[in-house]
Amino acid sequence: MIKKYIYLILFSSFFSTSALAENNFIPYRINFILENDIFNSTDEDYSSGESLSAIFYINKPTNKIFDILKPLDRSDSDIYVNISITNQIYTPSDINATHLLVNDHPYAGWTFLKMGLLQSSALHLNALSIKVGMVGPSSASDKIQYNIHKATNSTIPNGWDHQLKDELGINLQYLYKRHLSLDLSPTIERTITPFIEAQLGNISTSINSGFIVRMGKNIPKDFGFSNINIANEDGIPIYGERQNIKKEPWSFNFNVTLSASAIARDIFLDGNTFKNSPSVEKENFVAHLGYGFSLRYKNFVFEFLGVISTKKFKTANGNHAVGTSKIAWIF
Repeated sequence: MIKKYIYLILFSSFFSTSALAENNFIPYRINFILENDIFNSTDEDYSSGESLSAIFYINKPTNKIFDILKPLDRSDSDIYVNISITNQIYTPSDINATHLLVNDHPYAGWTFLKMGLLQSSALHLNALSIKVGMVGPSSASDKIQYNIHKATNSTIPNGWDHQLKDELGINLQYLYKRHLSLDLSPTIERTITPFIEAQLGNISTSINSGFIVRMGKNIPKDFGFSNINIANEDGIPIYGERQNIKKEPWSFNFNVTLSASAIARDIFLDGNTFKNSPSVEKENFVAHLGYGFSLRYKNFVFEFLGVISTKKFKTANGNHAVGTSKIAWIF
């Protein structure tokens, strides 16, 4: 039955995309993201994530679905669509243990398809997305982690028998970003990108707000770089700049991100919605500090971001850090 749901989701998504093909989807950017807390020399909490996304520019949109975000910003704008598939894995601190660790992060993972509609003007980015996927054994997170650890000769986790149970996950996400450019001198550029995002669903119900500061040379006129869990809509240009992003052969910048989250629900800590499962008492407020860089040469982009987060649950050992590596190709 679970597999039938997955096939139905993929089938529906495919034909939804095909129905919109008449609006001239133009490939703009492909992102591959790899996240892991190995950068912090740990293997716990949010342990790893992988995501592959494709961003399309909609040339002369005519379908009414592309007007959904228009009431939020009626200035001249470009429309983009983002389609991605993602897996995320969560584990306790002692992956050698075979018994249930009642005061530690439960084993959990989810694999989901995300489809997003984005409207980009000269100052504002509005993005509305839906995430649909599976939590539990049907996410195949246990198999993914086992194969990765085996291939890298790492410790094999032994506690996946205690993971969250199967649950269909549906989450809505709204993201707003504002682009501000503040050049310090003819040779040093700086941008500030405030953002706020809200999620609603059985996976996560939360609000996150903060800002991204970038400083460097030939900074792209877009809305900044982030990770899977925080303001994740990368590489969307401001209005009219899509064909100018590669005008200079290279660009480089350092970036810092500061944000805070207010969390009402987190399935990976609260446990399954309708079934008994492992859980821990979560923190309702979490702060995040990110630091990294972005490098582009012609069409190729490499970005790195390290994010340190305060304790996410009461019995956590302390702060937790995850590194994000991103490889992108701009068409």
